[in-house]
Amino acid sequence: MLTTLVGVFIALINLVIRIYGMERDIKHLKRDYMGLSSNLNALVTELERRMDSNERAMIEVRCVASHLSARLVGDHSGGL
Repeated sequence: MLTTLVGVFIALINLVIRIYGMERDIKHLKRDYMGLSSNLNALVTELERRMDSNERAMIEVRCVASHLSARLVGDHSGGL
């Protein structure tokens, strides 16, 4: 009977230790998830900023190309 009580007590202690370990692991996972989420948000924000910058640059290139094309067409048609 005493050995059964000791066995149950040891099993309870092991259960408490395992529960504590699982809680600690879950806290670590939550913290890692929050860090990854924050980093992902920063990367998406930076990507959006760069895409906006590239879009503005492409619009500028189109405007310059359109202007140059109009000048070239104007120069060629004026001499005929």
